[in-house]
Amino acid sequence: MPLRSLPYVLWEMIKHPVWCVEFALQGGPAKLESWERYANGDSSAAGIARTHSAEVPSVQTWRDLERLRTLWPGSLIVKGLLHPDDATQAISLGVDGITVSNHGAVKLDSLPATIDVLQGIVSAVDRRIPVLFDGGIRCGTHVIIALCLGAQFCFVGRAALYGVSAAGRAGADRALQILRDEISHTLAMIGCPSISHLGPQFIAETASDLLA
Repeated sequence: MPLRSLPYVLWEMIKHPVWCVEFALQGGPAKLESWERYANGDSSAAGIARTHSAEVPSVQTWRDLERLRTLWPGSLIVKGLLHPDDATQAISLGVDGITVSNHGAVKLDSLPATIDVLQGIVSAVDRRIPVLFDGGIRCGTHVIIALCLGAQFCFVGRAALYGVSAAGRAGADRALQILRDEISHTLAMIGCPSISHLGPQFIAETASDLLA
């Protein structure tokens, strides 16, 4: 942990003593056993962080993807596409699916929101491969909107992580159940019998869209 972060961490610990005690009693940071073979046998949070730092930043090119497609016979999904041309290029190299994602905008502050580019990418893909989606999903309504715009699957990260932070596995389960309930409620409110019936007909144009 950087020294500059220490005052903030100590202050947060002082404000949340019960959480800190429970955290310590449960063994501290969770181990990520699935990473152990890739992190020199160290599956601790610090070990994974060191492995990640050693690998990033790295540069991947279309040539790398082409080579990977030759070497890997299984399903291959590419994450991080934000432009229709990139989606078309990925299809030409034989990928089995793409994920529209800006990686939480941690790569560049001015990256577009994934929801703003989703429809253009879906149009370019034209149902040739599945289009997956992540970025900014905080409630069930967000899932419905992404599916209406053509996504076939939505990833949820922070909502579940917030649940884990609050109550461990039970918290994650509760967060996901809230999303399920919100999806069901939204379907009922818009008069859609099931997720399979969702489409752009359930998205209303706003005045700002019409004036753009």
